[in-house]
Amino acid sequence: MSAVTMDHTGVGVVCLWLSAAMCVVHGQYYVNVALSKTYHQSSRHGGQGPSSMAANGDTSGEYPANCIHTAVNDTNHPWWQVDLGRTYPVYNMDVWARSRLEYRLYSNISVDGQWCASITSFPTNTRKKEVTCPTIMYGQTVRVTRLTYTGNLTDGYTLNLCEVQIWDCQAGWYGEQCNISCPAGCEDAVCDRLTGNCSECKPSFYGASCNDSCQHQCLNNECIKDSGLCEACPGYFRGNTCSECEAGFYGASCHIPCQYLCLNNECVRQTGLCEACPGNYRGNTCSECKPGFYGASCNIPCQYQCLYNECTRDTGLCEACPENYQGNTCSAVTDTTTDNTPVIVGAVVSVIVLIILVVFIVVFIKRRQHSAKSRAQESDTCNTAQNSGELGQPERAGSSPLSFAPAIVTGGRSSSTDRGQTSAVSQRKEDGAEHYERVDMADAENGGHSDDLTSHMSEAENGVHSDDLTSHMSEAENGVHSDDLTATSHMAEADSANPYDTPAVQYHNTGDVHLYHSWGNPQAVQ
Repeated sequence: MSAVTMDHTGVGVVCLWLSAAMCVVHGQYYVNVALSKTYHQSSRHGGQGPSSMAANGDTSGEYPANCIHTAVNDTNHPWWQVDLGRTYPVYNMDVWARSRLEYRLYSNISVDGQWCASITSFPTNTRKKEVTCPTIMYGQTVRVTRLTYTGNLTDGYTLNLCEVQIWDCQAGWYGEQCNISCPAGCEDAVCDRLTGNCSECKPSFYGASCNDSCQHQCLNNECIKDSGLCEACPGYFRGNTCSECEAGFYGASCHIPCQYLCLNNECVRQTGLCEACPGNYRGNTCSECKPGFYGASCNIPCQYQCLYNECTRDTGLCEACPENYQGNTCSAVTDTTTDNTPVIVGAVVSVIVLIILVVFIVVFIKRRQHSAKSRAQESDTCNTAQNSGELGQPERAGSSPLSFAPAIVTGGRSSSTDRGQTSAVSQRKEDGAEHYERVDMADAENGGHSDDLTSHMSEAENGVHSDDLTSHMSEAENGVHSDDLTATSHMAEADSANPYDTPAVQYHNTGDVHLYHSWGNPQAVQ
């Protein structure tokens, strides 16, 4: 290490260098980026050393020990340049002239061919010229080109150059005076001298100032500076966010091989199932054939007209058929005739039942009306007979049993009456017996009556039996009455001399007189 004290426009400057020089000026940090780079010049004067002598960190102005010198006959604007190796921000420079020949440094300075500054004068006894570009210029090549000096024509074309210093900010600083700290996220603490933006970001950071954290699991946690996306992914992850698995793998860590025949061997990361299938396969495991195909490779067209054109993968037969077809080949046509017999029979039975119900109701109503009318007529007839005194005589002994007729007794006299007017008795003969199917008995004066008497009479050896007899009997003098008698009627003795067993009775009670009609032996008892 060596140290040289130099004049820096009246300010003491200490420059230190090892492989690069760093100058500290009033707490502001710079670095000379022109050191140890590549150098070229348009021509050489005899006895000159290498072109690097103009940028070796030594500012002494003695030739040939420490300066470059172009050829005398190089009169077409001779030049010297440094290739910085990459783009740098070029803003301020220091240029040193040869002692006592400062005018040989009259020149233009350019950055990548763009003009930066011109040196056209020097203060007396000063060899260093401070150069500042109008603004920070970004470039890789800095050239010094000799201008024609008209004050001395004999050597007005020679370029003598003893040191060129190009200053950039030390790592971690930026600004025209290199006095602003770079953002903490900058890689190697290097940021743009003008804006402070980082050239590269540290791992886990991105953005112009490298102050945004990477959001994705990129390889080595390094995301792209401008977008924050990933350039590379770890393991079997893929995508610019490293959120997908490489083909053939699934799972939270993308480490489980896919199990099914998915398209391009890509299965869903969460489940391992397929999103798409190759060829004629289908299903989330690609284990079924598309409609219309079957076989181990789902490449054989179905031969039959199965429902939805789907046949079984193993056999190609049908599991279901369209309407009107049946069988595992759907080749048989089913009978489409519909048997409506049960419906028709049900409708007919319903109509018949309805008709019977209507007829029953009509008959019931008419019978009720007829019964009421008959009782009214009977009552009128009895009243008429009583008022006129025309009563029939009782039958005599020895009368034919087939000529029995009811009689009404009034005031000790009796007479036969008209059946249609008095009792409305229906008679018919069958096997020598007379049946009475319906007897309506009218009420007599001061006596009891039997209404709506239904009697079935059959012949016995010496008398008549009453089957299924319903009778309402009223008490009479010297006799016993039976109420609501069913089956065979047993009559109590009315007269002590004339008991009657199982008679067929037409009984009328008129006052104190009881009349019994029996087969061949009618008798009136007072």
